Amino acid sequence: MSQDLQKTKKLMRKAVEERLKCLDGFDILKASLDISRRFFDLEEYRGARSIMIYSSIHGEVDTELIMDMSWRLNKNIIYPAICWERRELVPVKIDSAKELRPGRWGLLEPVNMEPYPLEEIDVVVAPGLAFDLCGNRLGRGGGYYDRFLSRKHDADVVALAFSCQLQRYVPTDENDKMVDILITENMTAHCAKLYN
Repeated sequence: MSQDLQKTKKLMRKAVEERLKCLDGFDILKASLDISRRFFDLEEYRGARSIMIYSSIHGEVDTELIMDMSWRLNKNIIYPAICWERRELVPVKIDSAKELRPGRWGLLEPVNMEPYPLEEIDVVVAPGLAFDLCGNRLGRGGGYYDRFLSRKHDADVVALAFSCQLQRYVPTDENDKMVDILITENMTAHCAKLYN
């Protein structure tokens, strides 16, 4: 990655993080409910048996409702456990939030680390800081999801974001993986259909 691209990404991350700090708890809750409703309406979600989704941290769309509803609908929740030594995500099936415990940096981690088969994951919900309507995604800089998505080709990749995270253009390089669907509180965009 060029130094210019690195600098541009760093500046965009900082700008979006500042916008996210301006959201209060009520804004996050209301937008998260609207985003969850849109997610539940997705044909890709309704047809899925296994959903890979993370536990949100401060400043992210709250994913708890999606997990709870998915369990009620007998869908498999696949959690992205982090293997710190190999710097990669390991998909792990969890049957309730009680199977998670605080880990490194306060991130929740599954107690069980038995990998779930990649080929059985239908939808991957990928976090990020910034997105554009082409499906470009700017993560937090660790590359964990980019590396995971390079191994998992046939799942629908969905991003849940607040409208303040939407950018006109997100800079990328050959290692950055795109999302297929972007959902904000105001819209659902099927990125691949818009630009392919």
